[in-house]
Amino acid sequence: MTKAKKVIQLYIHSIAQCIHGGNQTKFVGIRKHPNRDDQRVLVYEYKGYIWAVPFVFEADGIFLKTIYPSRKLKKIYQKRRSNEENKINETRTLD
Repeated sequence: MTKAKKVIQLYIHSIAQCIHGGNQTKFVGIRKHPNRDDQRVLVYEYKGYIWAVPFVFEADGIFLKTIYPSRKLKKIYQKRRSNEENKINETRTLD
């Protein structure tokens, strides 16, 4: 088995842990694929970085296409997280 296949298996294992409540990963959301109508993208955080996993629904389950770290999604979700934290801080100061 090549090093690349081992790395991919490790990430897919971490996705499975994320879906089933693993402690190193955090499920972030599911988005529509920007270019393919038949696909969705699973978004999760692993070791402080946002990962994207395009997938399709099939008759016998879900088929994971690939996995990659996404700078674009990281910017989106960091901005969203900072906005949520600002709202929480604002409500705390109002109390």
